[in-house]
Amino acid sequence: MKIQILKENLTKAIQMVSKFASTKAQLPVLGHLAIEANDKGIFVTATNLDMGIKLRVAGKIVKTGEVVVPAKIMSDLVQSLPLGGVDLETEDDNGLVVKAQRTRAKLQAINFKEYPQFPNQP
Repeated sequence: MKIQILKENLTKAIQMVSKFASTKAQLPVLGHLAIEANDKGIFVTATNLDMGIKLRVAGKIVKTGEVVVPAKIMSDLVQSLPLGGVDLETEDDNGLVVKAQRTRAKLQAINFKEYPQFPNQP
């Protein structure tokens, strides 16, 4: 996955969906959020199994894919980035590289198949 997105859009989406990520769950994956880029757009998803949210975010998709990263760490990182464009790119070793101006960070990700699937819309 490789996407380009404005920091402002990414911050709003992550702040909104992070409220649905569980902080003290029995399943550690519930403290994560999923970022998907497909032919329908860019989506940020979080769930605690009782309820969840899937938000569409404006941005440019360079390469489709998906990644699951810790919600708290991603939220803190994105808030600390400078204003402007942010590049998100997955690596083969289940990592997510976040780049913005002179900032570069790599987050450890988990396999997307381990994340609870969001119900399909009718």
